[in-house]
Amino acid sequence: MRSSSLRTVSCCRATKAFCSRSSRPKLAAFAPDAVEPKRHWVVVRRSYTGIGLNTKLVTPDKAPKTYQDLLDPQWKGRMALSG
Repeated sequence: MRSSSLRTVSCCRATKAFCSRSSRPKLAAFAPDAVEPKRHWVVVRRSYTGIGLNTKLVTPDKAPKTYQDLLDPQWKGRMALSG
């Protein structure tokens, strides 16, 4: 989506500290779940994360499979986040 299209969905006015409902036709270009039901805002960027590991240091059977697994003390100080 072009940056000019993104500007059309901007509805917040910082000086008045509120958002107004948008009726812009260009909102139809977004996925339905990206537009807030009352049309006050729209998601323009989504980020995804996952667990990656060095298979030379961690065997598949010992690797964490869930985010809950990462709470195990053995992983303390051995993780990094990209962003």
